[in-house]
Amino acid sequence: MENRSGHGLGLCIVKSCVELHGGSLEFTSMPNQRTTFRVHLPTQPPVPQEMRSSTAVAHALATVSPASGDKSSTPVMQTPDGLKILILDDDPLVRSMLVDMLQSRGSGNSLHEASTVTEASNLARDQQFDVAFVDVNLPDASGFELLKELPAKTAVIFMSNADEHAVQAFDCEAVDYLLKPISTERLHKALERACNRLPARPTARPAAQSRLEDSFVVKTMAEKRLVKIREIRNIAAYGEYSWVYWEEGKGAMLRKSLKQWQAELPADQFVRVHRRAIINLAFLDRIQNQEGHTQLYLKNSQEPIEVSSRLAPQLNRRLKSLGKLPPQA
Repeated sequence: MENRSGHGLGLCIVKSCVELHGGSLEFTSMPNQRTTFRVHLPTQPPVPQEMRSSTAVAHALATVSPASGDKSSTPVMQTPDGLKILILDDDPLVRSMLVDMLQSRGSGNSLHEASTVTEASNLARDQQFDVAFVDVNLPDASGFELLKELPAKTAVIFMSNADEHAVQAFDCEAVDYLLKPISTERLHKALERACNRLPARPTARPAAQSRLEDSFVVKTMAEKRLVKIREIRNIAAYGEYSWVYWEEGKGAMLRKSLKQWQAELPADQFVRVHRRAIINLAFLDRIQNQEGHTQLYLKNSQEPIEVSSRLAPQLNRRLKSLGKLPPQA
């Protein structure tokens, strides 16, 4: 008989399911002998169906379960209501668990499931999703293939049983990368990050938009000067700070994130090309494609700026609409 070993995911999923019902899982094992698993479940009546989509379920399990020593309730997740969320995974059990965890707070979100990239692509053409949970390995294609069907504003969270695709995920502007099995706490944390990435919803009195003639004061060690918005060539992220470069090739670090800049700068003139970069289209000189990577160059500069694979289509659409397609090397 062929001796094959798995990844242990089934055991982790069973453990998660048992603990969600207030139970516990234990086992005994000896080398070259059989392993015995024991599942302990509480004898209390099951939680009524109407409670399963409310905040009461988390409190009920923590309170009545004799197997749980932690009596504290989990803090309520602060996320907006009415989100459209896509869940893409070929395993129906994983999808079911994700749906249960997302519905456990009763936030009124609209959840849509898909088991293949093709199915998810069809959904994405009809729906404008706010958040997408995307498995990396799928039967018909890689989960990364779905990115071209999603608008840039969709916050994408990748899922996998290994961390080998994490770097690629973050290069594609992913909000988070979840390793399976996924805990409720970890899932909610990822959703909070996704909500922080989403564009601000309009208020009754929207903030005034910046104009290209608007100016701001920059203080450096050597000088204090007035910089016009139209003079900004590009902005590079540096954590919660950012480096702002203006017309003369000078720059300064300001305590302002790229997310704040993106919300305030004129959208017809400035575009985000990477999670770490915003450029002024007026200074765009040329685009270069090399070994599957896209780089752009600004006028009078030899320093390339990386364009992420996810934001490249958005940049191309913007340039076409403005009739500003630069030469490609």
